[in-house]
Amino acid sequence: MRNYLTMKKSILLIFYSILLSINNIYSQEEHSTFLDTYYNLIESNKKDSARNITINYLKKFRHQDNISEEYLDLYMLLSETDNFDTAILYLDTIISLSKSIEKNYHYPATAYYEKGSKYYDKKNYIKALDNYLLAYSEAKKQQNEYLEIISLNNLGLLKLERAGSEREAIKIFQKCETYYKKDTNISTYPIDYLILIYSYSEAYRNIKKLDSSLYYNKFGISESLRLNTNHIKDYFIFSEGINESIKGNFEASLDSLRWSKKRLIENKDIGNIILSNYYFGKSYLGLNNNTKALEHFKKIDTLFTENLIYIPEIRLAYTYLKKNAVKNNELKEGIKYIEKIQKLDSLFINNFKVINNTFKDEFNNKDLQEEKYNLVKQLEDKNSESIYKSYLLVFLFIAVISIYYFLNKKNKYYKKKFNEIVDNIDSNPITIKNNQFKELKIPEEIISKCLASLDKFEKENGFLKPNLTTYNLSKIIGVNTKYLTKIIKGKKGKSFPNYINELRIRHAIKKLKDDPIFIKYTISSIAKEVGFSNTISFSQAFKKYTNLNPSFFIQEMIKSKKS
Repeated sequence: MRNYLTMKKSILLIFYSILLSINNIYSQEEHSTFLDTYYNLIESNKKDSARNITINYLKKFRHQDNISEEYLDLYMLLSETDNFDTAILYLDTIISLSKSIEKNYHYPATAYYEKGSKYYDKKNYIKALDNYLLAYSEAKKQQNEYLEIISLNNLGLLKLERAGSEREAIKIFQKCETYYKKDTNISTYPIDYLILIYSYSEAYRNIKKLDSSLYYNKFGISESLRLNTNHIKDYFIFSEGINESIKGNFEASLDSLRWSKKRLIENKDIGNIILSNYYFGKSYLGLNNNTKALEHFKKIDTLFTENLIYIPEIRLAYTYLKKNAVKNNELKEGIKYIEKIQKLDSLFINNFKVINNTFKDEFNNKDLQEEKYNLVKQLEDKNSESIYKSYLLVFLFIAVISIYYFLNKKNKYYKKKFNEIVDNIDSNPITIKNNQFKELKIPEEIISKCLASLDKFEKENGFLKPNLTTYNLSKIIGVNTKYLTKIIKGKKGKSFPNYINELRIRHAIKKLKDDPIFIKYTISSIAKEVGFSNTISFSQAFKKYTNLNPSFFIQEMIKSKKS
């Protein structure tokens, strides 16, 4: 919520300063007219016109011998009309000139505060921290309690949003709360007060105290209505939508998120729009609506690419997008999301975690400004670790894709081989070689008789008899084992075991193809049916003859029959 309100809060602070510092040179009416015109031009984004009227108004002060607060006020207004670099120059000028003013209620604290806000908007959180610390210190010196408190509050927000130090942030918020509860401060600064309540809710949610977060959301809604600030109320509804998603109440979460969505878009609150999309996606995932979840996570990708805003939940969204891309074999998308995660990790290391432990604890009875930075050590190690993890992810991603490609290619080969075997099983019997009988050195009549007997043996499925040996078969055919072995080797082109095994495997394939009952047998039963003594010898013979495992062959046969 702070992102949306930063500039408006700064401008209102400046206007408040100017209205309090009217001197006798100009009437309050003239000041008010100028401020109204300036404000309307800024709101209409006509910054050039706002700059011109401010410069003209500034000329009226040049006859003064001494620098006054009114003069610095106008420089503050100029800082809102120009680009970032020029605005910083204006603010540095104010800081320098303010040293010449003896009794100075607003400067240089206001200029430091505004510099902090501008650096925050530029995502330079270290310099934002520097300037908020200086604003806090100077406001204390000047006894400007309001500026002291809003500077302290922003330090708490940096602790909460950029350093992940929620418990320390809560201590800071408690000190700010004491200020707002004094006198009429709540009614004077309702927006700042409600931001504080919202910050409490966010801090307690981050440390998983959802009941406390719920309390502040309800309290924030009640106070928003009481203070007539409905545009802030929607943020508490949004916060509760996040809580409901975390608790698993996904429908309730979606209701609250839908209610607050329009307000976030209206305010161009990019950070919270990203957060909203994440919890939309998370809730849709919880409801098993992966399509809608993916839609919201992809919106996060677009918003992050355009704005480079770091929010921890973005990484979770990218992790989901990466897994989804890998699952759908979208290689380029998968690599793209890995690179986005690398970018996100780099932003986290370089811009956010370095803020942690750079504050001094105001609540250890030490002056906050005296505290020096203690930047997180081992940033380079963390950066190296992040790079290593990213490379490891890329390597694993490529390895998974490579394995998938290899298996897919192998599976296509097996299917092609299966089709060839099934198509040719009936047309490719074991052939007889045309070599001359005399090469076997066996009488022709014995060879002819043996081949005729083998043909009968094959047709009558004699090979299905288990434990078949050359001795058994030689007795059936009526030739000695020596002749039988030579004839099978010479005319069939195979050793006796390979000859018998091929006949059995061919028979098994035919039965699997033609017999709907046989295909339901276990591999062990099929092995016994075709003459093998055990499953292992059957599987080895099947693989040798077909280049396929029997289990794969049977599965493909079943699929082909269904189709």
